[in-house]
Amino acid sequence: MTIIDIFNHSWKINCIGCTITSLKLNPPGGIIKENNSFYVTQDIEVPIEGFLVIGAKRHIKSISNFTNKEYKDFCSILLFSRQALNKLQNIRSITIIQEEHSQHFHLWLFPWHEWIFEKYTWLLKKYK
Repeated sequence: MTIIDIFNHSWKINCIGCTITSLKLNPPGGIIKENNSFYVTQDIEVPIEGFLVIGAKRHIKSISNFTNKEYKDFCSILLFSRQALNKLQNIRSITIIQEEHSQHFHLWLFPWHEWIFEKYTWLLKKYK
């Protein structure tokens, strides 16, 4: 598959999660935080301040594939990420999204900035 990052660079990859884990793709802003099992980055394709992605270092598809250690590492990095978003200005709320149709586990923390609420209120209603 081909992805285009927020700097308009084109990347031909098989799995974005594995490509980031192997350090063959450096996300915009780099790795924000990592532990033994997960990393946090700014979303590579959508340039919204604070739009974070937590990715698994191991190629797994679902939370149901977590080991007990991965579960603890995940909870720790999720809490860190969410608390970090509290420091950004003009975020009204965060939507946490994890879908299992992807080939590599990742979770989105989508920040609802004031300008997003004003422009895309209809989209927020879709998730409620």
